Amino acid sequence: MTRNRGKSMRNSTVREIKMAICTHERLAPVGPSTQETEGGIWQTKLSCPACGAASIHETPDTARPAPVG
Repeated sequence: MTRNRGKSMRNSTVREIKMAICTHERLAPVGPSTQETEGGIWQTKLSCPACGAASIHETPDTARPAPVG
């Protein structure tokens, strides 16, 4: 008997499973906010400690970035 695992025919990794079920409620900043150009958008790198997912949060220049720490 064979099992059908979909098109890729491979098992999911633990990280892939964690990312699929995680709600990313505890996203935390990873370092200070940065600006590409003067007066541009502030970018803050965020990471989820539960699953390791990462994202970038963008804030307009008119808003002050939240301090990291």
